[in-house]
Amino acid sequence: MTSDSASVEGGRNSLAPSEPFADRLERVVAEADIRNLSAQFSDAVNYNDPDAFSTLWGANCVWEIGEPYVSRANGRAEIVALFRRLRQSWAFFVQLTHSGVIEIQTANAATARWSVREVARSPDGAQSYDNLAIYEDRLERAEGVWRFAFRSYHYIWLSEAPLLGRSFPLPAHSYPSATPGANAMSTAPLDYDALMQANLARVFGERDASRRLKAIAQLYAPDATLYEPDAAAKGHAAINQAVEALLSHLPPNFAFSANGPAVGHHNIGRLRWQSGPPKGPVAVTGTDVAHFESGRIHSLYVFLDPSGT
Repeated sequence: MTSDSASVEGGRNSLAPSEPFADRLERVVAEADIRNLSAQFSDAVNYNDPDAFSTLWGANCVWEIGEPYVSRANGRAEIVALFRRLRQSWAFFVQLTHSGVIEIQTANAATARWSVREVARSPDGAQSYDNLAIYEDRLERAEGVWRFAFRSYHYIWLSEAPLLGRSFPLPAHSYPSATPGANAMSTAPLDYDALMQANLARVFGERDASRRLKAIAQLYAPDATLYEPDAAAKGHAAINQAVEALLSHLPPNFAFSANGPAVGHHNIGRLRWQSGPPKGPVAVTGTDVAHFESGRIHSLYVFLDPSGT
């Protein structure tokens, strides 16, 4: 069990000045998603929420706890059953993650290591639990969402000395449950301009299908829908194919550029754009309107201006 907050420190993932901007952005987004996954893990533990806990694990997952409380669970069902058994004895259980190191290995695989503290006490106060530990993780991304493939908990220090003081019930959740990697816990305002400019450049401006699909996975929710004037595409693969079809009908030297910054509020953003040769006349203009959920595009509506406007 682990992680109430997390930070990624330097080391092998430090952003080198020579690293291409697109690769740097992809790495930062992946690390943010993994930090959020770790935070959701801790929140599910602290709130004793097996349903939320279940969503954080991949298909073929393993959860290990080391000496002196050795346990191992294989697969989501066993993991949730172990979670229920471990959590049921405590009146409160709090996890704190003090630091973390993440290594992005490929677009869909990563490892992480976290320093953790856990504190708990039974309802009658007869049992207490306090420890420092290290979590070792392997993570996998599927359909644009990072989940745990393997977690192993290693105790460093353990105390069962009585915890003094009063305990109080937790407040109710102030946000809805969500799938991991969706940044549901973030309260920071959306940067509509950065997100919509990235969509214009890295999705509609990218002619390499594999790079474009990676960008879509970062910017769009897994069940997102792209609405064009004459068609609609749902899901990352279908959106990638729809953009491929659009770009195939444009001359190779055509490029998209924004007409001013994007603006938005209440999870709706708008960006005006134009397309044509880099130094030539504008061939087409239009507007993208995006609906965001949990920091990602859930639906994108493309509007084309009438010719001559």
